[in-house]
Amino acid sequence: MPELADRVQCYMCVPLVDGDDVFGAITLVSAGSGRVFDVADLDLPNELASRVATVVASARRHQRDLQVANELQHHLLPTVLPTPPGVRHAFRYLIATGAEAGGDFYDMVILPSGRIGLMIGDIEGHDATAAALMGQLRSAARVLAGQFREPAQLVDALQWSWGLLGFERSATAIFA
Repeated sequence: MPELADRVQCYMCVPLVDGDDVFGAITLVSAGSGRVFDVADLDLPNELASRVATVVASARRHQRDLQVANELQHHLLPTVLPTPPGVRHAFRYLIATGAEAGGDFYDMVILPSGRIGLMIGDIEGHDATAAALMGQLRSAARVLAGQFREPAQLVDALQWSWGLLGFERSATAIFA
C-alpha cells in the first residue's frame, strides 16, 4: 500500500491570521482522487480560516485577560495578616473550580482603638478591571476603617466615596 505522501497530488495551505499575527494554518490535501485544486477552490478554505482565526484569537485574548486578572488579584490580596495579641487566626483564599478570579477580597486590620477590623467582599466581574477596583476598595476601606467605630459608618463612608473613586460596578462586602 503506497504511503500517503506518495499519493498526494495537490495541497493548499491557508493561514490563520489575527492582525499581523499568523498563528496557524489550515491545510487541505488531495490524495488518491486525482483532484487538483485551483484558485476557485480557495474561497471556502479562506472563509473557514477567517472564522477559525476569529474564534481562536478571541479565546487567546480572553485567556490573556484572565491571566492578567488572576495575577493582579493575587498581588493585591494580602499574603500576611496582622496577628493581634491573644488572637489566633488562619486564612486561605481558593478560587472555586471552574471560576475566574477578579474582584474578590479579604483583609484584617488592627484599628487605632486596638479592635480588629475584618472585611470580605467581591466587586462585580471577573476581569482585570474588577481586580483593580477591588484593590482600590480594599485600600479605601483600610484607610477609612480607623476613622469609624462601627462597620455601618465605614459602609456609609465607602458608599459616599464611590463616585470619587470612579466606581461603575456594584460590590458586596461584610465588615466586622
